Amino acid sequence: MSSNSPTIERRLIALRNHCSPNKDIIHTITHSEDTQSGHDIAFNLNTKNIIPMINLNHTAGTTFSNSSSGSSSECSSCCSSSQNTSSCSTSTSSPKGSSSPYQPRPIEPSDYDKGYLALLSQLTTVGDISRESFQKRLSQLDPNTYRIVVIEDPNSHRIVAAATVFVEKKFVHECGSVGHIEDVVVDSNVRGQHLGVKVIEACKQFAQQQGCYKTILDCSEKNVKFYEKCGFVRKEIQMRFDHEHERSK
Repeated sequence: MSSNSPTIERRLIALRNHCSPNKDIIHTITHSEDTQSGHDIAFNLNTKNIIPMINLNHTAGTTFSNSSSGSSSECSSCCSSSQNTSSCSTSTSSPKGSSSPYQPRPIEPSDYDKGYLALLSQLTTVGDISRESFQKRLSQLDPNTYRIVVIEDPNSHRIVAAATVFVEKKFVHECGSVGHIEDVVVDSNVRGQHLGVKVIEACKQFAQQQGCYKTILDCSEKNVKFYEKCGFVRKEIQMRFDHEHERSK
């Protein structure tokens, strides 16, 4: 605390004592300033300590407010090549401003009727999934471990962007946790509007809030630059083994 703090405190006390109607206002202002300061610190810590397969390290203890076949994260399915990917940030707000009608949110059972599975089919094979199977799968996802982020078009009420993040509990790094981002996709009709950025940032926020020390994802070579602009760095090589399962005839 600075040497001026007692003086500031005395002035606030004097204001409260002599201007009692303004007590709540004074409290609100000081609380708002503290909140802003805390947000700035969190933001700076996170960006400064990014040592982001692709990999993004998180700063432990930093929290943010709430506002995944083939390559698991296909950015060709989430943004056009002309998209200004330099706009990636640690906020889920629109790079062009908070007035954007496209805002990320957690998936809901009603998204079955809003084209979520059809959107996923732009990324990979989905198959025939009934409403019952869809809702059963959703019920199996622990909300503290899995987060499917979607963006709903406010006009058509169709799901136009999505990504999945899940948390892996480990013994290394003192029982640390790792976030995995997969199934990143944006509808081909609305690419170039930073929706890929939005769902990625929402996934990063969730992993951060769950205490993950890093978040990783796989992507194709052509999408590396996009993810680098979002704070990730190239790290190691993905290896894959496909399990063969007998299908009932």
